[in-house]
Amino acid sequence: MLAVAETEAILRRAASRRVVVVGDLILDEYFWGEIERISAEAPVPVLQLRRAEHVLGGAANVARNLASLGALVSAAGVVERTRRQRRCSTRSTRRGSIGERLFRSGPANHAQMPG
Repeated sequence: MLAVAETEAILRRAASRRVVVVGDLILDEYFWGEIERISAEAPVPVLQLRRAEHVLGGAANVARNLASLGALVSAAGVVERTRRQRRCSTRSTRRGSIGERLFRSGPANHAQMPG
């Protein structure tokens, strides 16, 4: 286990580092509410939504955490062209000094398998 002094030294060095994070830039969604019944159309609960929260996940969360330690972070990853992608982009730049390079994917083309 690292001693406190060693940990502090590592964190101080992190503040001056340039870091590139490459991976899935994800926007996690959390929903809070009450379930009072099961849907008549399908056996699924019906949620009375009280609150929704969107937070950075995946590589975007790693980039945000490194930026909070003072590192100069650039994030690169592939994201969909959606409203969620714009939220992820906005949150990543607002939460710290994270430069980003987003490669936006188009709609998926899934070929039918012969069969």
